[in-house]
Amino acid sequence: RVTILNTGNVGIGTVSPTISGTGKLHMNADTMRLDTARTITNATDAGNVGEICFDSNYGYYCIATNTWKRWLLSSW
Repeated sequence: RVTILNTGNVGIGTVSPTISGTGKLHMNADTMRLDTARTITNATDAGNVGEICFDSNYGYYCIATNTWKRWLLSSW
């Protein structure tokens, strides 16, 4: 089920999407899926604030235009 309010908030699995800040997406779920890997080759690769991607070794998060941070993925 998808709900779109006149405020622009989008809910997936909820009829009453509630968001803090200027966010617009509320998922009533415990998992989010990205199905295609993307490797960021250096910290200044093209990117927009808030983008998230991954490859087999790292997760990547864009903190400013063309500015990435990464974290090492490990098994436990």
